[in-house]
Amino acid sequence: MNNKTPGRNDPCPCGSGRKYKHCCLNKTDEAKPGAGPAESFSAELKAAIAGRSFASMDEVQNFMSGLAEQRNRAPLDDFHGLSPDQMYHVLYHPFDSPQVLRFTERLDDLPVAPILTLFNLLAQAMSEKGIKPTATGNLPRNLCREIAQTYYGDEAYRERTRDFGINTELDFMDLHITRIVSKLAGLIRNYKGRFILSRAAKTLTAAEGPYGIYLCLLITYTRKFNWAYRDGYPDLPFIQQAFAFILYLLHRYGTQTRPQ
Repeated sequence: MNNKTPGRNDPCPCGSGRKYKHCCLNKTDEAKPGAGPAESFSAELKAAIAGRSFASMDEVQNFMSGLAEQRNRAPLDDFHGLSPDQMYHVLYHPFDSPQVLRFTERLDDLPVAPILTLFNLLAQAMSEKGIKPTATGNLPRNLCREIAQTYYGDEAYRERTRDFGINTELDFMDLHITRIVSKLAGLIRNYKGRFILSRAAKTLTAAEGPYGIYLCLLITYTRKFNWAYRDGYPDLPFIQQAFAFILYLLHRYGTQTRPQ
């Protein structure tokens, strides 16, 4: 038995037909912790094909496809237990991947969500007659003040408006965002120069109650509304795209303090 280490230019003992320096020489280093995904996969691939022979390119392709599928289904520490395949669904199809995550369709108690509270206050103000917008297309000043007083309470409202009052819808940004998201969701619309509740909103409320409205607002806020609109910073779409992964981390670790 020959235990001699092959030279750099010798044929690689794995049988690949390549020189040792271009094949398995660095396999150990590539598999070290901290290696990049490409290097890690390269090391895994070399180990998987070591000593194998293939009768055709179709056989090679089938082997590679199986290896890739196995790798995509394996959980990763960097993804906190999710596999690459699961992470793809979390990032790109969060509401359409029940095999990975599921949003509860019924809750014992409604979530204390600002956007749902503000939507309900808007819906009450619309009643049957609707709301006439200002010349700039926003909610009237007096209505914004009334909703703010109800939403914050008298004492908190006085504190918040002590230095800067609510003179336009934009001075009450949470209400402004609620109106925009509600319109994007098709829950309110313009009709004969007034804001009114849409037929879809009434149907959804009758069928599923407030939670149906909440889920509709959540989906619209995460999928259609641009989060960069309200903070003035350049767009960073990945933060919004990863919202479901953030929820997954909160669900998994709860109130544990964790490093960035």
